[in-house]
Amino acid sequence: MPMEQRGVDTIPDEERTSGPRDLVSILFSANLCLGVIVFGWLPPSFGLGLWPSVTSIVIGTLAGVLVTAPLALISLRTATNLSTSSGAQFGVRGRLVGSVVGLLLSLGYTALTLWIGGDVMVGTLSRLFGLPDGGTSRALMHTMTSFVLLLTAIGTPWAVISLIGYVRCGGQYAPDALQVFNRRAKGGIYWYRAGWNISATVSWALGAAVGLAAVSTTVYEGPLLALTGGVDCSFIISGLVGGVTYTALT
Repeated sequence: MPMEQRGVDTIPDEERTSGPRDLVSILFSANLCLGVIVFGWLPPSFGLGLWPSVTSIVIGTLAGVLVTAPLALISLRTATNLSTSSGAQFGVRGRLVGSVVGLLLSLGYTALTLWIGGDVMVGTLSRLFGLPDGGTSRALMHTMTSFVLLLTAIGTPWAVISLIGYVRCGGQYAPDALQVFNRRAKGGIYWYRAGWNISATVSWALGAAVGLAAVSTTVYEGPLLALTGGVDCSFIISGLVGGVTYTALT
C-alpha cells in the first residue's frame, strides 16, 4: 500500500486508490499498542466486574463509532485531511483550531502509550528483580489520561460543527478554496472575515468552555459536575452546546 505524499494539499483522484481493506489494516494496527490498555483499565477502575466491563466497552465503542465515523465522509468529499476540511465551516485560517486540537490529541495519546509502556516495564522489572514499583509511572498515566479527557471535551464541539456543516452543504465542497491559506493566498468562499468564521469559532469556544467545566479527572474537576451527579458527561455537553450555538448563530 503506497503512502500519500500530499500532506494538507488536495489529493488528486488518480492517487486516491485506497479501499476498505487498507483502512481496516491501518486502524487495526494503530490499536495494537499499549496506549489502548487504558480503555480496558477504566471500567474496572470504576468498580465494574468482568462482564459489565466488557459490555460497557462494546457499547461505548459502538456509540463512539456512530459519532465519529461520519467525519470520514467529509474528507472523502474534500480530498484532504479533516483539519483542512474544517476550513469550510471555520474559515481557511480558523481551521487551525482543528489542527491544534488534532496535534495535541496525537501528542497526548503518544505520551500515554509511552508512559503505559514504561509502567509495564517498571512493573516487570519490579517482579523480576525486586526494583521499586511503578508508582510514579502510574501517576503520570493518570495525568496523561486526564489530559486526553480534557482535549476530548475541547475537540468534540469542533467535530460536531464540522458534521453540521457537512449536512448543510450536502457534502458539496470547493476543494481548491480550502487550500487558500496553505498557498499563502487570500479570498475564496471560505475566507469569511480575514479567514475566520466568527460564528463557528465562538460556538466552538463556548462548547469547549462548558465541556471543560463538566470534566471529572484525578487532576481536575469542573464546577458543572454537580449538575450531572458527578458523572463526566463533558464531551456530550460540549458537543451539544457547540452544535446548538452554531446552529442558532448561522
